[in-house]
Amino acid sequence: NLIWTDTNSSETELIAGGNIPILTNQAAWYSAWQAQTPAACYVDFDLNNSSYGLLYNYWARSTVKPLTGFRLPTNNDFTALRSAPCFTGANFNRYGANPGVWDPSQLTDTTELGDSGFNSQGYGYGTLNQFSGVVTFPFFGERSAYWDDDTSPSGPGSGFLTQGGGTLGSIGFGDSTNWMMFIRFVKDV
Repeated sequence: NLIWTDTNSSETELIAGGNIPILTNQAAWYSAWQAQTPAACYVDFDLNNSSYGLLYNYWARSTVKPLTGFRLPTNNDFTALRSAPCFTGANFNRYGANPGVWDPSQLTDTTELGDSGFNSQGYGYGTLNQFSGVVTFPFFGERSAYWDDDTSPSGPGSGFLTQGGGTLGSIGFGDSTNWMMFIRFVKDV
């Protein structure tokens, strides 16, 4: 009973008014982290990567204004998504994660696959080394990380990660303030 946005957010408008700055280098990102202010960037700080959506810092995830009718997902929303038929089972999806590679002449009944509406691509995520100020963008082409609303039963510092083979798993970290993740908004139906 959820509808997910089908692209990573590129929203910059703040709930309280104004806009989240889109930062273009490591030094600016490190400064925003030190000041604990909302910020966003493109993968590798490269405007040419704008089609992947924005990576948001810890302080931006809860201050960016969602699309009308949508909201930031909760930990429970991602947990429900993980239990969708297309993500369950030992291999999660025996036909592969990408419907673009299915042969429609061989695969004519996709009922068992379900349709979560969550079409994540592996655009990576970002991390900041809080001691050196160096930002890295690991796992491009393999994984994507997404913010939730930080109400995990295990405490703050959580998100969700798509992995190889179409799996979706939770991630937890001691200090989530140095992560840069995408946002997918969700609405209830």
